[in-house]
Amino acid sequence: MKKFLIEEKSFLPIPSRRTIEIFSFFSIFNYIFLYFNSDSLLLEHNNNTYRIIAAALAAILLLSKKLPSSFNRFINSLWYITICYSIPFFGSLMLLENPSSFIWQSNNIIGLFWFGLITDWVAFVVLLPTSIVSAIIYFWILHGNLDVELGNFQGMLGHYCFAMMIALIFSRNKELVAKALKIEELSGLNKKLESQSKELTRALAAKMEFLNNISHEIRTPIQGFCGIAAGLQDHWQSLSEEEKIGYIEQIVKNSTRLSSLVGNLLDLSKTSEGKMILDKENFDLAAQVELMIDEVKSMYLAGKAINISFTCSKQMLVLADRERIAQALRNLFVNAVKFTPSGGEIKASLSKQGAMLHFVISDNGVGLPPEELEAIFLPFLQSSRTKTKAGGTGLGLAISREIIEAHGGKVWAENNADQGASFHFTLPGIIHQSDADPAAREKPKVILAIDDEETCLATIELLLKTSDFQLITTIGGLSALELLNKGTHVDLILLDLMMPDIYGLDLLKKLKNNKSLRHIPVILQSGTSDENEVQKAFELGVIDYIRKPFSKNIIINKVTAHLLAPMP
Repeated sequence: MKKFLIEEKSFLPIPSRRTIEIFSFFSIFNYIFLYFNSDSLLLEHNNNTYRIIAAALAAILLLSKKLPSSFNRFINSLWYITICYSIPFFGSLMLLENPSSFIWQSNNIIGLFWFGLITDWVAFVVLLPTSIVSAIIYFWILHGNLDVELGNFQGMLGHYCFAMMIALIFSRNKELVAKALKIEELSGLNKKLESQSKELTRALAAKMEFLNNISHEIRTPIQGFCGIAAGLQDHWQSLSEEEKIGYIEQIVKNSTRLSSLVGNLLDLSKTSEGKMILDKENFDLAAQVELMIDEVKSMYLAGKAINISFTCSKQMLVLADRERIAQALRNLFVNAVKFTPSGGEIKASLSKQGAMLHFVISDNGVGLPPEELEAIFLPFLQSSRTKTKAGGTGLGLAISREIIEAHGGKVWAENNADQGASFHFTLPGIIHQSDADPAAREKPKVILAIDDEETCLATIELLLKTSDFQLITTIGGLSALELLNKGTHVDLILLDLMMPDIYGLDLLKKLKNNKSLRHIPVILQSGTSDENEVQKAFELGVIDYIRKPFSKNIIINKVTAHLLAPMP
């Protein structure tokens, strides 16, 4: 549809297309209605030619969008000609013909307000008198005189002028109100723009601070191990063994620091794209925390006299990616060390809460503003209390949250009642079959292993031989699908990717699209090195991934965790 363009230059504005359409519709209906009903309405001096002209002008306006684009230059003129002719000219002419008619007096007063409604006050002042004078001149030319009932006309003219004044005031006030609304709208827009400008300024400042901190965090360890390495090369023979060991420890410390930073940056990129793949195994989380405390004491205290304590009553088994969990623990411990003053204390604890393991690390630093307890887990953001010129990237807590949540856990922060802050996370723990519901042990869980290699199926059978699970094996995916469609009960499926009869992902789609089979959990077991295919499998609904070759502990732990552990 062509746009309604106004190309004609004019000092008088033109209203919106909506206003023109409403006026045109009403005018066509009004004047055609009067054309056919003028006798029944007892309208004196009914010259229907005038009504046809008014309706025709309105029709041209209404259909202007259908006319050639070259006609657009005349729209302005046509609009004002139409409204001037249809309201003040036509009304004044009929009033001159019928000066004592109550109908035409009423029509003209209504027309005055209508004219003021669709024009601004400048057009009202200029066009209304011009149209009325034109009607008087036309009447004089038509009749050769102005012989009207002056008594009635003069009385009517007084009321008419009063109505004109009211209509003019209305038209002017309408424009003032419109300007006030526009000013208010612009003021609101300015406030919004000002708020957005402040947000952009803060975002730019945060970006610059992040870049400055990244530069500091990268350059400092590089300077550390490069400078020390160069010094060792120059003075190796003159240094004692104790000095050599001390300098080498500094190189290891700085390289570890740089490696951790690069790892966080790479992990942030993966998690933002949903590409984090976990290599889960069964391990003791309590032992991992103790290893992390030893690492922190040897590498991150930097001369601070900080006491680190850890409380845990027993072994806490988890099925998780050991390296990822260690990374999350490292970020939390380093964060606590950074903002705990010398002579302070860091307390860590690990406990069991139902099916979940609950880890807490507390420091006695400056704490966190209540409104920032959630925001500090966003990438690149640091607390206003702990933000220092000493660096930091604002990535550690964000990465830790991504890792824990990818394992089905939760991370949050709290302020301590006395001093400092505490960081918490939960992870699903492993519940051994001996701890499970006795009713669940009475009937063994059924596992369906799908592979096209007899050797792989035999391996799985041997690895699960001493377990309490019942194993069913099928060569190829189509035979497995046929078995399932017959109604064979299966509690879990071990699915291979590379099969000649049907590709593993295609079989997975069929399983998840089948209402009677989609509830069966599927673990991918494959030797593929294509992480994109593994990611697609997770998107289609697999709950875990076992990479070939796998050990007995890995497959038993993963199967046990998904079949016997309650949902967190």
